[in-house]
Amino acid sequence: TLDVDDRSIGFHARTAGRVIGLNTIAQAQTRALFNVEAVEDTTFIPLTLEQLDEALRHSPTLAIHLVSVLLRGMARRNKRSIELRLQVDKLARDLKRERDELAATLDQLNKTQARLVESEKLATLGQLAAGVGHELNNPAAVVSRAADFLAEDIEHLTAGTPGGEVFVDSVRTAREREPVSTRVQRQLRNDLAEALGDRILAKRLVQIGITSKEAYEERFADSPDPVAQLDRMERFHRIGTTLRNVDAAADRIVKLVGSVRSYARGNDEAVAAFDIRTGIEETLLLLGHDLGHVAVETNYADNIPEVTGYPGDLNQVWANLITNAIQAMDEAGARLLIDVDRAVGGDVRVSITDNGHGIPEENLERIFEPAFTTKAGRVEFGLGLGLQIVKDIVVRHNGSITVESEPGRTCFRVVLPRAGEIE
Repeated sequence: TLDVDDRSIGFHARTAGRVIGLNTIAQAQTRALFNVEAVEDTTFIPLTLEQLDEALRHSPTLAIHLVSVLLRGMARRNKRSIELRLQVDKLARDLKRERDELAATLDQLNKTQARLVESEKLATLGQLAAGVGHELNNPAAVVSRAADFLAEDIEHLTAGTPGGEVFVDSVRTAREREPVSTRVQRQLRNDLAEALGDRILAKRLVQIGITSKEAYEERFADSPDPVAQLDRMERFHRIGTTLRNVDAAADRIVKLVGSVRSYARGNDEAVAAFDIRTGIEETLLLLGHDLGHVAVETNYADNIPEVTGYPGDLNQVWANLITNAIQAMDEAGARLLIDVDRAVGGDVRVSITDNGHGIPEENLERIFEPAFTTKAGRVEFGLGLGLQIVKDIVVRHNGSITVESEPGRTCFRVVLPRAGEIE
């Protein structure tokens, strides 16, 4: 044995008949390297170097046997040293592997914790969105009703004035008229200017909805002061346009609130049958601020059946896929195509296609793996859910999701059954 750091470590065990103590003999040490304990009756033959030297000179046979013992001992020690080295090397490799596994597990734990924190934030945000949405709905409704009351009061106040019906009609026309593109307005101005011979007058008339010479003559034929009447009609037209804008803004607020509340609903919402197209339109409305530079085209087939599931969860799927497509495209020439049609068997199929850079082939089969990301090591796909969770939502609705990608075209396809229980 050998004493190391107050511990006794065993190295060798030998049976009777073996020659021991050769290290001491070979190195001419006065102190043995090992501690030796005899567990049986043992015969010791103490020899001095002089006695050994004399014995070897007088007995060549003894010299041969002694050298053989020395060589066998050295060979055993060398073999044992190699075995120990191999064991140490194996232990070092096992330790490195376990250390790497531990580091990977710790990294995965940190990512999971980060996702849990983000999920908690999203849950809190959903609760806040529901509360804020409820608070916004009320003032939006008040604004819309106020616009109606204001229009009624204007009609009442102007009804008894000279030419009041004309002014009331100007308000109604401006409030109800659909917006016209600048190209169409320019063509109308040119046509009317050619008919009247006055470009400035034609421009003012087109702005208040008078687009023909006949309509102009009909409105101003009996007016004692056409210039003053046109001024007043323009003012009433601006009032009507303002009321239309107020209505549109209030309606947009209500729709945005509905989209946010639909997105924020979690699994506590009831399973229901719903139209996929409604959820996609809500998502496009919700992401409108990110779609300013994107040409969006939607193609909805007729007779699309309803699907059964959680509308809020599926809205999260559309939001993540669309956001991912936006991030993959350059601002110049960005184009997003959304198709909803019927797959084989009558199921509903949603295809979301972008003209971005595409997904590298080596990543294509890994994008649905947990925590896989190519964004500088951060999990920030879409709105923070990741494709793996998107796939989980689709699978939970008994559906499937696939992807095809090449430079300039990436298409995600989601197929959902038109009916069935959610597991």
